[in-house]
Amino acid sequence: MIRSADLRHQYLEFFAQRDHRVIPSSSIVPKDDPTLLFTSAGMVQFKQLYAATGRLEFTRATSVQKCFRVTDLELVGHTPRHCTFFEMLGNFSFGDYFKREAIAWAWEFCTDVLKMPSDRLWASVYLDDDEAANIWTSEIGLPADRIVRLGRKDNFWGPAGASGACGPCSEIYYDLGPAFGPDTARPGDEHDRYQEFWNLVFPQFFQDEQGNLGPLAKRGIDTGMGLERLTQILNGQASVFETDAFRPIIEAAADMASVDPDSEAARIPLRIIAEHARALTVATSEGIYPGNEGRGYVIRRLLRRAARRGQMIGLSEPFLHKLSGVVVDILGDHYTELRSTRERVALVLRAEEERFLATVAQGMHRFEEIAGRLGARGETALAGADAFLLYDTFGFPFDLTVEMAAERGLSVDHPAFESEMARQVKRSRAASKFETAAGESDQPWQWLAPADESSLHSEFVGYEGLLAPASLVAVREAGEAIEFLLDRTPFYAEGGGQVADTGLLESPTGQIRVDSVRKNDKGEFVHRGTIVRGEITPGPWSAEVPGTLRRATERNHTATHLLHAALRQVLGTHVAQAGSLVTPDRLRFDFAHFAAITAPQREEIERLVNEAILADLPVVTEWGSLDAARASGAMALFGEKYGERVRQVIVSDVSRELCGGTHVRRTGEIGAFRLIAEESVASGTRRIEAATGWKALRLLAEDEAVLDRMAERLKAGRGDVEEKLQHLLEENQRLRQELDGHKSRALAEKTFELTDQIVDLAGIRFLAAEVPADSMDSLRDAADTIKSTLRSGAAVLGARFDGKAMIIAVVTDDLAQSGRLKADQIVREVARLVGGSGGGKANFATAGAKQPDRLPEAIGKAAGIVEQLLS
Repeated sequence: MIRSADLRHQYLEFFAQRDHRVIPSSSIVPKDDPTLLFTSAGMVQFKQLYAATGRLEFTRATSVQKCFRVTDLELVGHTPRHCTFFEMLGNFSFGDYFKREAIAWAWEFCTDVLKMPSDRLWASVYLDDDEAANIWTSEIGLPADRIVRLGRKDNFWGPAGASGACGPCSEIYYDLGPAFGPDTARPGDEHDRYQEFWNLVFPQFFQDEQGNLGPLAKRGIDTGMGLERLTQILNGQASVFETDAFRPIIEAAADMASVDPDSEAARIPLRIIAEHARALTVATSEGIYPGNEGRGYVIRRLLRRAARRGQMIGLSEPFLHKLSGVVVDILGDHYTELRSTRERVALVLRAEEERFLATVAQGMHRFEEIAGRLGARGETALAGADAFLLYDTFGFPFDLTVEMAAERGLSVDHPAFESEMARQVKRSRAASKFETAAGESDQPWQWLAPADESSLHSEFVGYEGLLAPASLVAVREAGEAIEFLLDRTPFYAEGGGQVADTGLLESPTGQIRVDSVRKNDKGEFVHRGTIVRGEITPGPWSAEVPGTLRRATERNHTATHLLHAALRQVLGTHVAQAGSLVTPDRLRFDFAHFAAITAPQREEIERLVNEAILADLPVVTEWGSLDAARASGAMALFGEKYGERVRQVIVSDVSRELCGGTHVRRTGEIGAFRLIAEESVASGTRRIEAATGWKALRLLAEDEAVLDRMAERLKAGRGDVEEKLQHLLEENQRLRQELDGHKSRALAEKTFELTDQIVDLAGIRFLAAEVPADSMDSLRDAADTIKSTLRSGAAVLGARFDGKAMIIAVVTDDLAQSGRLKADQIVREVARLVGGSGGGKANFATAGAKQPDRLPEAIGKAAGIVEQLLS
């Protein structure tokens, strides 16, 4: 049996021997490419190299890329080859070799290295690509009758996203044999006999976002071969799910469910579970957590699809977090980041699956209600509003609703669902408006320095000091402000969570207030500010960052590193940074964790940070290679692009992180650390806000003042405040219970008096009345009392409290079970009269409404409603 790990190694070694640089897989979240949701192909991380005009660091590359696609999600598990997550073997040329070498090396790898029988290999080329066809026949020797010409849909690739490199391609197919299709089958048709496994793309065009094609700056090669498909073909297996990439996961899930993995009933659910478990593990390891939009929504969809398939084969408890461990065992040797995030991934998946299971039962009940109602009416289309209710209230992804509906022979109104979604987005945006930072000016630079010096600028000297002589290199308008470049600058550009420095630029001829600084894609420090007085001249200028603000920012940034280390020590090594904000006034730190921090944990975290501060530890920085930094144990953000030379910030043996920010010289300069707040900001993500230095001391003084005021009002000493407060709370609870008892007895007496108002209604005993209940619990008690006296009948009780009207309908079990009368039908009709809605079971149902003044009217009409339902 050929292992997929061996194929990875063979492929990379083959092309490394042909002068290709081996490049590690990039993240499945594309870097600096807003046109792509996920990395869908191996060439995504190289897109800029095809369009580059300067000299490249390398012109040949090879990689095994983690890829993610959801375009064929509904086919996953049902076909032999479709996946959402897969590994793509690729070799690339950027202005170097072209079709001849790409085709020749592909053939050599297939026939000489992999020993694939040449008589089972076919090729396809683009309709008018005679060059590729001639290479296949004249140079490779592939018979012309085993070459097919296909159109743009099959043999013209790209771009990856809305713009980028694209071009014709040639695909290599393997003939799986007559068991998979007739002899008349051909590559590219609907049969599975010819399996495409290697796509050789010849990028020679650049497509802009308007769809226009132009010549590519660096014509080249982009190939992609699915590792899972290749493994399947070489082992003679019927599908990718029989390979070592999937089979251990399938068998683990089957073992949990006590089912035969090859049985007809379990085969497709197990394939979907295994495939989604791989995708979820990889995505979560990269910090993509389940959510309600964007990538997070895709991950949530996959998890819920897998969880539902688990229920179909008898898995009623969370199980995906266990399968993630199997995935790590399979992929972790090559993608080592999976091993370091193993615990965090399991925690995320378990928390999300538990959350889904908690609501799925309610959602399924509601779906069955809707489907049953449609069936009773003879209708076959589920309304978009109902699909949106299942999505918004019960967390059912739309495609899950479509699947469940199809199982019942129902269609779903997709356009109406999208309309409901659009309205929700509009409401959300209106409720959470925020301002974004001003974008970079689109005006051209006016260069003030000599042309041969225009590239010598943006040297950052802010690590060494806050005051520096500088010259203006270029300037341009930016609305009412100006933007400018300096030859050297002490101003830190916003990045790594740290806000930009502000300050002043002064010269004998003028003064400029610096309001913000950012670093653009070219590495330029773009300063934005306002001319306070004078005029713009090249220089000399004096650039100064206010010491008070910078020192405060430095205290907060170093404290953030100490906080990160403390969190990992107290909560576990699964804690990973998910975002940060460092300002002179405060620090904010987002991190992966899946439960609220307890009071003892909070105290321990705060203690550890302050312990490091009081130890007055040295804070040093080191520059070196990325590999050396990682080998030393430096923490880095996964998916972040780092250069070959990186900067480590090291706090003794407490913290070691890759960071370009500014920091204190010794931890004692931080002064003090005070944890202000801790909360959840997203599924699996917590946020801490804290303060340092004088602000931390000021917050402590404010807490002391509050404690003094409490002691004074309680007439107690500081040390007695907690005991005195506990005594008052207990006394308050006792009095409240006494009051509730009086209210309960009064309500019981009133309810008992109502039994005299029970009437005969169409042969049943019936009561409709408003009662003086002040909570839903007391209204339920009243309804239970009335129901016990009815023997066979129904009642509608209403109450007004908290500015709302609440209604309960009860029906005795004999009537409810016979179907003659149902409480949920009664309560919906009555609630409609007061602008409300509700539901429940056949013998007990509740409703709420926002028009309490109309409750007497609704109660008065309840008898007529029940009479009509009985008839």
